Amino acid sequence: MPEKKMEKQMAVRVIAAALLAFGVIWGCRTTDPSDSLEKPASGKRMPSGKITFSHGTLPLGDVARQLGETVGGRLAVMAGLEEYPVRGTDHRNTTFGAVADYLAASAQSRALELPQGWFICPPGYELLAQMNVRDRLPARYAGVIATVAFGAKTPLYNVFSVLSHNLNINIVGDNYITEARCGELFLDDAPLSDTLEMILMSARVPPSELVVEATDEYILLASGRNPRNSPALLNPEALEDPATAALMERVVPMVVLPSPGANPLEVAFGGQPDTLKEVLTPLSRQLGIPVAAYRSMGDIPITPCLFRNIRVRTVIELILRQWPVDTFGYEVSSERILLRPR
Repeated sequence: MPEKKMEKQMAVRVIAAALLAFGVIWGCRTTDPSDSLEKPASGKRMPSGKITFSHGTLPLGDVARQLGETVGGRLAVMAGLEEYPVRGTDHRNTTFGAVADYLAASAQSRALELPQGWFICPPGYELLAQMNVRDRLPARYAGVIATVAFGAKTPLYNVFSVLSHNLNINIVGDNYITEARCGELFLDDAPLSDTLEMILMSARVPPSELVVEATDEYILLASGRNPRNSPALLNPEALEDPATAALMERVVPMVVLPSPGANPLEVAFGGQPDTLKEVLTPLSRQLGIPVAAYRSMGDIPITPCLFRNIRVRTVIELILRQWPVDTFGYEVSSERILLRPR
């Protein structure tokens, strides 16, 4: 690849290591310099030629994890298959595809070779492979490259928070999407679009249901069942005041919900939903302006999310757009932000 082209790419390496409760127990994987790797124009980075891989009798998720640690490449297992037992065997001088086929057969499933990598799913779930995020992302994300490893059963709100933290971008989903849990997966040097597609496929998100709203500032992954269409700001005339407008346009380096904690990455991986009434104080501190809400809204859940280099206005609107209803909005003044029913 020409040097100038490499300089234009924002290649970011994400090695996910987190709580055992989510099954995410990997650290950094080192690659033998003698490994033969090819990277076709599609960007798919897979071991080429013959590979050798051995394992004992283990659940499919554990074997997939070992494959990622020792061989690498790209593989995603659909959520729900990770507990199928895989009989121990030696794969000697074989292809990555043959290993993927063996693992899939152990779960009465198929290994689909896709442009994004290999995807293991049962018969009848092939439509998941039609997931398309690539065509809906702005050019700003074209050079974002990630190496990721997530364990089965990791909630997507944690997955998106970790990606946001490590890639210095903003990915958030509504409650329909983020309540899903991904399957076991590892992806070497994958474009962001491939990464998101494989994660969503592993979490069994129907491609026909996914709505992608993406700007240079954020990527919102929502369900087509989410009815929100009305503007979230209920008093737009307030922005005619220069001080109020400047406040809402101010860029905040980082916002972590439900609370930043001592280590934002640990919070991103281990964070659990919390009620709005518990989130308002840490949110106000991070935004630098009081954020209040009607008492009747206090028990509405806020799913974990992490934002980087984002405007105050965008944070508030993305929080509201998590909720799969169109009955709430916000008012703003130079003194506070008020979340309230419409």
